[in-house]
Amino acid sequence: MNRPLLVALMAIPCATTISAGASSAPATVVSTTLVSNYLFRGQRLGGLSLQPAAEVTAGDSFAGVTANFPLKDKVADQSDPEFDFYGTHGFALSPQFRLTSGFTIYLFPIAPTDAGHFRSIVEPNIALSYTVAGVRLTSTCYYDASRKGPIFELTGTVALPFKQLGTELDLAGNVGDYDFRNASNSSGSKRKMWGTYASVTATIPYQITSRSRIAVAFTYAAGLNSYIQNGASRRVANPLAIRRGALQVGYSCAF
Repeated sequence: MNRPLLVALMAIPCATTISAGASSAPATVVSTTLVSNYLFRGQRLGGLSLQPAAEVTAGDSFAGVTANFPLKDKVADQSDPEFDFYGTHGFALSPQFRLTSGFTIYLFPIAPTDAGHFRSIVEPNIALSYTVAGVRLTSTCYYDASRKGPIFELTGTVALPFKQLGTELDLAGNVGDYDFRNASNSSGSKRKMWGTYASVTATIPYQITSRSRIAVAFTYAAGLNSYIQNGASRRVANPLAIRRGALQVGYSCAF
């Protein structure tokens, strides 16, 4: 399979959280976000959804949990709800370079296993970031231990200040590629799944108080060259891979 060269766009903003930054004392952020479409790695996994989250930061480490609860236009055979637990620790290699390692555990408590879905997916990851002139570029390698395959992703972020309005415009985007050798949780023939994805996001946050803010964001995501192949049968297009936009409105508070 030929893979297009991954090219960094502009990065992913966290529309649902406030960055606590490095600190000697733990800091906690809780948030909730309403999204018009649940988009993930170029796939539409749900329609209108509520996504609460909580994160604890201590120094160069942080851990958290996010969830997704579909409210409308649910996608057939997708889990309802989803819970994602994650953690990471970073190391400053220089003022410009930073190395980060972490993990994510995706839980789907009532996923339809009879349709080949996993009820848990484990992804360790390692990332290298480079920051120059206010732009951060990050190259990340994930490994899906459940579906047996890597995910490579390039992201970038930049914030444009709007001091007159007391806010900023956060521009973001990513490009990624995945290749799973066994994407089906069944004892039958193995299911391969592969594809490329990209997204761009614009976010406008507004600080309400020193500890709380709201954010409005718009994301456009695309699943490209995305296929599924069962055993030796012919490949078919991944029905979840889309080209779709999503509006996000979120509120977050730090403690």
